Amino acid sequence: MVPTTRSEASENVSGFALEVLDELRIRMMESRLALQALAGEAELNFDELDEDLQAVQDAAREAFEAASLVHQGAPLDSPWADGPSRPRAIFARHNAAVRQGAHRVDPLMTMACDLERALWQLRMGDDAEAAARRPRCAGTVRTTGEKCVSAVIHLGGGLVGTQCYSHATPAERNQYKVNHEVLNAQRSTALGALLNRRRDAGVIVMEHWLQYREARRQRLGNGFLPL
Repeated sequence: MVPTTRSEASENVSGFALEVLDELRIRMMESRLALQALAGEAELNFDELDEDLQAVQDAAREAFEAASLVHQGAPLDSPWADGPSRPRAIFARHNAAVRQGAHRVDPLMTMACDLERALWQLRMGDDAEAAARRPRCAGTVRTTGEKCVSAVIHLGGGLVGTQCYSHATPAERNQYKVNHEVLNAQRSTALGALLNRRRDAGVIVMEHWLQYREARRQRLGNGFLPL
């Protein structure tokens, strides 16, 4: 099959549609934030409801990303069925076109993306990032003589050892333990800050909702649609 371009394809997504889809993502996030901020007002377990809202939030992100590909004119393989393609089909058709030599297009980054990063991604320091990029151990497995495949230990301060914990020296192991405790404390602090940001954002969302609810009540009383 020959990849199609936006001018050849039947799909079309306007800038207006993208704005609405991005706002839909934000509304889903607002719903989760408000629900989580209700903990002090309602002694109920809303875990299942939050999971359902997260699923909708993820689906809204997927829909936006697929729409943004179409809006940017991303090359797509020919449709596989009649009618508009679902978001996952758009991704699959774009990947198929890329495999045939077309250029890859990334989804647009928007306000909703910024909010997701700020409120749902744990922010860690440089040490944590260095720990995640550790090379392989230089030691060998005693029983087989093969090269060790474990990652080297992280010693803190952006430094890593040359061997994994099993092959490290006693001094390196002790330094690793100290650094591990520091990283755990950093994660705990970062998680606490993240949860505080979510709670504060949830309170703001609830306040806005209640203000809008009062305005809606007044419109309804005046005979207008309460939207």
